[in-house]
Amino acid sequence: MLFNFTVAKEKVTESVGWEKRTVTLSLSGNLVSDSFKTFKATIMVTPKEDEGNGSRVVWTVEFEKIRHDVEDPVWIIDILINYLKETDEELNI
Repeated sequence: MLFNFTVAKEKVTESVGWEKRTVTLSLSGNLVSDSFKTFKATIMVTPKEDEGNGSRVVWTVEFEKIRHDVEDPVWIIDILINYLKETDEELNI
């Protein structure tokens, strides 16, 4: 499943893999294209089998900087935390 949408003038392509419980977000637009050639975040959710309710979440961010002097994109942490909170709220409805 593939979704395309815009967030704050950034193009976001979202790919959902239900079998592997993954969501991949590929960002493009002024925020990322001025500093990065590629920018992708993947979130994988695995149910906790040994602890009852809940799930474990692993997310990775892959990026390629345009120049070596570009700072690491630590701002993505806040975006991903908000995304996970919204996803959690939707799953608990």
